[in-house]
Amino acid sequence: MTTTTLRPDGTIANGGSSVTGAATRHLALSDNSDASYLTWFAPYFAEFNLGTFTLPAGAIIASVRWRARAQRNSGSPGFMSLELRKSPFTNTLAFSHDYVFDVAFTEFLSPQVATSLTQAEINGLQLWVNASEDDIRVAETYVDVVSVTQPVAVVTAVTPDPLTTTNIAPIAWTNTLDADGGVQTRYQIRVFTAAQYGIGGFNPATSPATQDTGEVVSGALTRDTLALDTSTTYRAYVRVAQTVNGVSHWSSYAFDQFSIDYAPVGGQPVPQPRLGCAEEYTVIITARDLKTYAAQVNFSQLSWSRVLDEVSEASVTVPDIFGGLRCNIELGTAIVPWKFGLRIERNGELVWAGPIVSIERPV
Repeated sequence: MTTTTLRPDGTIANGGSSVTGAATRHLALSDNSDASYLTWFAPYFAEFNLGTFTLPAGAIIASVRWRARAQRNSGSPGFMSLELRKSPFTNTLAFSHDYVFDVAFTEFLSPQVATSLTQAEINGLQLWVNASEDDIRVAETYVDVVSVTQPVAVVTAVTPDPLTTTNIAPIAWTNTLDADGGVQTRYQIRVFTAAQYGIGGFNPATSPATQDTGEVVSGALTRDTLALDTSTTYRAYVRVAQTVNGVSHWSSYAFDQFSIDYAPVGGQPVPQPRLGCAEEYTVIITARDLKTYAAQVNFSQLSWSRVLDEVSEASVTVPDIFGGLRCNIELGTAIVPWKFGLRIERNGELVWAGPIVSIERPV
């Protein structure tokens, strides 16, 4: 977490205050001195521009709040109110008002307000200050802007390299997360062959991949690939995300390069799943080939069967509150039978896959 404090650096307008001890109103509110202050004689806002800062690459804004030092100079207690705005008369980010009782200067602060801001919006922040005409003095104002740095993923080297006892690669990673952004909430792994990542214009986020988990809602730090072709070099690209103000805050992709040189008895690679006890189930909508990722969905109920050499069935319930409607929107069309497939994975390993043959929507 990084907190940057902004101070008034320009007076836009004044509706009801006089200045003491400083050449301008904005200097009185930003000189760290109680000897300079504004005194309100009418209940109108004074408006100020704020200094700015450059948001570090990849960082995002998490929250804002204002602080002020004020006193009651004489008469009965009065009130003071401040608003932090993106632009004049619109987009109030933080608003609070306080009754000022003390005759000594006292600090007041607003609640921390969750928000997101672009660099242009940071540059355009304005602070509006108002007080009743009961001889309220305001000496200092501050705006604290909390930013969250971009997460960092580091992929652990696959060992041994090359893999000679399996054609399923164990992918593991570590993350470095800004404490104010919380824990890892998502990850994504994309696996590419040397031919894929060596092509001109390669981009790990958009180039065609051999395998793609899609965005997985999980704090896990390991996942096995599906079975890979032998005598091939691969790169596994991993990114992780925190959830900040309801939005995924992603790291850049990091990768590890490894080779598969697996020659089992009989000459055919044999998948070696590592299912173990069920810790995590994942439901993925795919293209008809049952491999190409289309979307991941959160489910409320899940069941499937497996029958040797016979057709088996699976059922997934995806309420709208878990993303059912959003999933349709993301795919650009309704999920119609036989157009999409369904994959069910346990601990990252496939346990059932088949075409979507029917959909029931409650009335």
